Amino acid sequence: MGINHANAALTVLRYAPGRAPAVLFFNDTGHLPAELRWTGFPPELHV
Repeated sequence: MGINHANAALTVLRYAPGRAPAVLFFNDTGHLPAELRWTGFPPELHV
């Protein structure tokens, strides 16, 4: 099993005192223009 990631995608981890680390964003490409949000899936499956 693996985790696919997009180039230029953002992953944000939160480290807060007294709390467990948390993943806030993983592989977020929302900051990219639509033509660069490629996931490897064919165009009919793009969201």
